[in-house]
Amino acid sequence: MDTLSTVALALAVLSFAAQLIVTMAQGHQSAQVNADTKAALTEMRATTSSLLTNQRDQFNSVLKALLRQAIPAAVQDVAAIEEGSEIEPGARIKEDAERAAELESALQKRVLELFTADTDVMRPIIHSESHERLMRKEDAAQDEQLEHQKLRIENAEREKEERIRKARRKRRTEWSERLSTYPSEEVAEPVASIIRQLPPRAIAQLGRFVGDVMDAAKEDETVTYRKADETPHGKGNQQLIDAGLVEVVKELPFTVNLRLTADGLIAARLLRADQESPEWLAGLF
Repeated sequence: MDTLSTVALALAVLSFAAQLIVTMAQGHQSAQVNADTKAALTEMRATTSSLLTNQRDQFNSVLKALLRQAIPAAVQDVAAIEEGSEIEPGARIKEDAERAAELESALQKRVLELFTADTDVMRPIIHSESHERLMRKEDAAQDEQLEHQKLRIENAEREKEERIRKARRKRRTEWSERLSTYPSEEVAEPVASIIRQLPPRAIAQLGRFVGDVMDAAKEDETVTYRKADETPHGKGNQQLIDAGLVEVVKELPFTVNLRLTADGLIAARLLRADQESPEWLAGLF
């Protein structure tokens, strides 16, 4: 029994010693882990503090640069609004609070422009009353400028159309005056001989051609006709061309520009003169 008791006691002592060793090992590992964690946290705090310091310095530098540009620009904006007013400069903003609000809004606008100048970030909407007031004034100024520009364009177009109408009226008057008198018998007789040989279709077309010249009222006294399929210049016009009374000035794939020749102008005067017909023209038309 003494031997068994001794062995049992020895085993108990060994078991206790083993548990103690395991507990001490776990405690040492836990202490080591805690030490590593504390070191990592300390290093993280140092890194974070350094980053914050660098970011603060960078932000201060950027902010100073922005303000150096934004403040003068904002002051110029506010000054420009005053100078553009119909009221005397300085009379529109009478109190320091309102002037400060204008400057604050302009400064906010300029800072936002500088912050987002080279990025795709949308500008935040500022709902301050001063900013809204400044934006309304700028919009009104732009609308007024666009309206003035639109009026200038419309006036220029009206003046151009009026000049064209006056030029056409003048050319029609001049054309009527040129056709209002008969040429002399010596000048008219060779052309009268040509007219006597023309078929009725050609003589009728000559009358229409003279009226078309007046309606077109072009500076070069040409008439533009659309080409026909069978006879590109038209049968009547072709007969006048063959007789030497009309000439082709310009020909395009679908149109042709025609004009009276010198003999054609004499024939037009014989046809349209508003004087009493001389005896030597009896039976011409």
